[in-house]
Amino acid sequence: MLACDPSSGAAAKPLRITVFSRTLGFRHDSIAAAQDALRGIVQRTQAKLEFTEDAAQLIAHLPETDVVVFLMTTGDVLDAAQQTSFESFIRSGGGYIGIHSAADTEYDWPFYGEVVGAWFKDHPAVQKANVLVDAPAHPIVAGLPASWEREDEWYNFRENPRGKVDVLLKLDEGSYTGGDMGADHPITWCRALGMGRTFYTGFGHTNESWADDKLVGLVERALSWVAKR
Repeated sequence: MLACDPSSGAAAKPLRITVFSRTLGFRHDSIAAAQDALRGIVQRTQAKLEFTEDAAQLIAHLPETDVVVFLMTTGDVLDAAQQTSFESFIRSGGGYIGIHSAADTEYDWPFYGEVVGAWFKDHPAVQKANVLVDAPAHPIVAGLPASWEREDEWYNFRENPRGKVDVLLKLDEGSYTGGDMGADHPITWCRALGMGRTFYTGFGHTNESWADDKLVGLVERALSWVAKR
């Protein structure tokens, strides 16, 4: 799926993915499990995958990168010059995937707020909740049930991103305790930004999340979508 250009019907260059997992705040134990899941995705495709926690290396690789994955990053991970390069990458057509605490990153950088869609506020304890599909026609959520139960660490966000992004999945706050966003609690979304595309999901805190075919499939389809494949 990731190596085919449907607009031409011909084989395209392999998708080039750089996964960035620098943490200057909380560090998730599940980063390694997520990396393994991403390796599984590329084994099923012709995509090329690189991992780095070095911001300078990330920026140096942008000219050869189609999609950057901010994999559970935390804190201020890029300096001012690196921010400028990253913004140019997105606005000129690059893709972005943000996973879980990517929303706990770069609070003082307004452009990153546009990229990630909403910043983390707080969360209750890990627990099960019902996830609802909000945009059933979107290809990223193709094949998902209209509602299903999964366990994760459910973020509350500083603001509701609806209206700025296309909400794909939301939480039923009546199905768990500690949600504070009310009847409309987005948890996964995407958007076009300049010539680029971005996707964010709040899923992924637990190691068990990355054995969940629904999450792995969601990320695989998101990679295709943000890369315009």
